[in-house]
Amino acid sequence: GLGGGGVRRGRVGDDIGASVDAFAVVAQAAAIPVLQAAAHALDARGASAWQRSYCPVCGARPSLAEVRGIERERRLRCGCCGADWPLKMLHCAFCDEIDHDKLGTLRAEGDEQRRHVETCDSCRGYLKAAMTFDAQSFRSLMLLDLSTIQLDLVAHERGSEPPAGPRCAPGVAAATSHPPRATRP
Repeated sequence: GLGGGGVRRGRVGDDIGASVDAFAVVAQAAAIPVLQAAAHALDARGASAWQRSYCPVCGARPSLAEVRGIERERRLRCGCCGADWPLKMLHCAFCDEIDHDKLGTLRAEGDEQRRHVETCDSCRGYLKAAMTFDAQSFRSLMLLDLSTIQLDLVAHERGSEPPAGPRCAPGVAAATSHPPRATRP
């Protein structure tokens, strides 16, 4: 996987004069088509049976939740491979809290109906959510995540934090979490 060769990745980066972080970003981008193909291969039954806080395809944390259609079905979306999987409403996507008194919603002024932040008092985590008619394309998903930065700010102001763990390409996140190495003279 992407996470297996952190030291090797550093040597390759040294050979071409690139930092480990820069190399990790390129490796992550290069992996996206493969991860998307794996997400498309996941059948609907397999995805529907998955009730965990991480992606069934690549293991990353969800980027956001889509609340789809008239039925308002909640689907978690992976920002790494584009996979989606269901998780019941009033269920923390990160710590499995189901006590509705510990789960909340924050809304930014002016966009109350379409986008919000789901919060959890137990783990202090949050997840952005958006109302959609159907599944967003991977590109639209990325743009939606970027266009809702104000929701991240609202969540941070209220003391919520993104959950621990990778949001994309778990091995790459682990490789970039090391302190920078000293450069050679």
